[in-house]
Amino acid sequence: SLAQVTTAADFYSIILSNCGNPILEEVHRGLVARISFFRGRSMSLEGRAQSSLAEMKEIFESIAAGDEKAARKASKNHLLKAKAAAKMSMDSAI
Repeated sequence: SLAQVTTAADFYSIILSNCGNPILEEVHRGLVARISFFRGRSMSLEGRAQSSLAEMKEIFESIAAGDEKAARKASKNHLLKAKAAAKMSMDSAI
């Protein structure tokens, strides 16, 4: 359940451990350290943490409902917003 999630990394690990694709799980584990740096920077932006939580909740609810199309759309939306936030946080550091 969503209540079990303590970090964003936990959220993705739970999803990936249930997707039935061990290769995808392995790739994610390899990216966690790199992603964590950018996540830390982007989460410092005002409002990003709340937005990210709402995006992850939408992903979770779509998966729980068995709505693959909505889960894919919510995941893509979350990744695009995370990418934009990471870019913004890096640009402001220059």
